[in-house]
Amino acid sequence: MQISHKKRGYASESLVQEAYEYKGYTLREKNFTIPGGEIDLIMGKDWYRVFIEVKDVSSRDDIHDYITPKKLATLRKTIDTYNRTYESDEISRLDIVFVAHGKILEWYEDVSCD
Repeated sequence: MQISHKKRGYASESLVQEAYEYKGYTLREKNFTIPGGEIDLIMGKDWYRVFIEVKDVSSRDDIHDYITPKKLATLRKTIDTYNRTYESDEISRLDIVFVAHGKILEWYEDVSCD
């Protein structure tokens, strides 16, 4: 039986959330959405507010096609909206985590949106 794309995405988000929690991060919010954008997970630890984009892919070949300037601009807009809504002295960081077949494939920390 094939799992739906949406269910696979939620399972990938849960896997990534657990990996961050194992490293001592706490969940602040899931699926923060604005018109035209969404951040899958927002986690916190110490002075960091980490915005995490989780992407479920079929293979390693799909990774670099995903991180486009347009996608990064959308993520930046969503992060900026969150930061204006929930002001804080925390340092913001964007991480992108790729999951394939129920396992973390690649984990990019502090991705620049500029």
